[in-house]
Amino acid sequence: KYKGEKSYYKWTRMTLTLVYDDNGSVISAVGVSEDAAQEVALQEKASHDVLTKLLNRESLFNEVEDYLKAHNEMSEKTLSAIFMIDIDDFKHVNDDYGHKRGDEVLIDAADALSQSFRSEDIVARLGGDEFIIFMKNAQSAETTRNRAKILLKNLTLTYPDLTVTCSIGIYLVPQDTMSFVDLYEEVDDAMYEAKSLGKSQFVLR
Repeated sequence: KYKGEKSYYKWTRMTLTLVYDDNGSVISAVGVSEDAAQEVALQEKASHDVLTKLLNRESLFNEVEDYLKAHNEMSEKTLSAIFMIDIDDFKHVNDDYGHKRGDEVLIDAADALSQSFRSEDIVARLGGDEFIIFMKNAQSAETTRNRAKILLKNLTLTYPDLTVTCSIGIYLVPQDTMSFVDLYEEVDDAMYEAKSLGKSQFVLR
């Protein structure tokens, strides 16, 4: 990737061929560059949700599993948290306002999530109206709880004819290794507990 003349970055694949002298020493290198933008775009499409541009389910699984394995090998372990977000009454949005409005809500929710977390955190759309965030180095249960309160506010999406809220389940990742599947089951239970309390609620476990 290099910065082009008009101050934007361009993906390029460079193939180098070494040139040797009679003694076998390298005297120069000849490079041939290829535009790699299409390949990068295909990789992006395969790993990201088409509508929201967040990571998709498979990428989420792989990134969290990789982090858990690396974290298990660390001598000093840090606290992590996994969030599951479900939009309240999303079926009602699609049925009464149309799928175009439903897509708008999903995109706005995805933008709000991206802005509410750090670049190092893993933000993904599972499918439908469900999102998962794996928050690295969550610091403490209190910090995580405060983040949930901010999320409830940021994910209250107001339109001229509609207000959308969400429910959040949160699970603090234990120090011992758990698989993503195990974490998913725990945070899914927490999210459904939050929904049972009414709209715009969160449950931290």
